[in-house]
Amino acid sequence: MKKSTKAALVSGLVFPGLGHLFLRRYVGGLVLLCVAAWSIHAIATTTIGTALEIAKEIEQGSLSVDATSIGQLVAQRSQQAEQSTVVPMWVFFASWVIGVIDSYRLGRSQERQDEDATQAKT
Repeated sequence: MKKSTKAALVSGLVFPGLGHLFLRRYVGGLVLLCVAAWSIHAIATTTIGTALEIAKEIEQGSLSVDATSIGQLVAQRSQQAEQSTVVPMWVFFASWVIGVIDSYRLGRSQERQDEDATQAKT
């Protein structure tokens, strides 16, 4: 399998930025990795915070313990949480797409350089 394909697959299937690290493009890879990690952290923090708030309300007794009222509160809070996670979701998606495309592009460039070096030797 070609270097470009491996890098794109690693970046797309494992985590954004890892394809760059595979190609030894450390700065770009770390930037993409940090941006993607920040966005996942922001989404997880919001989601877990919402779940903990609901659990606290149930624990304090301010919310009855029946499926209907819990379901309504979860639906209401998830709409609020969705608004605060829109930007991090788009940031993650953009870092994922950029990671795949750019790691493939960099891999192809390295393959061409390797081919040119091989042809120059012969």
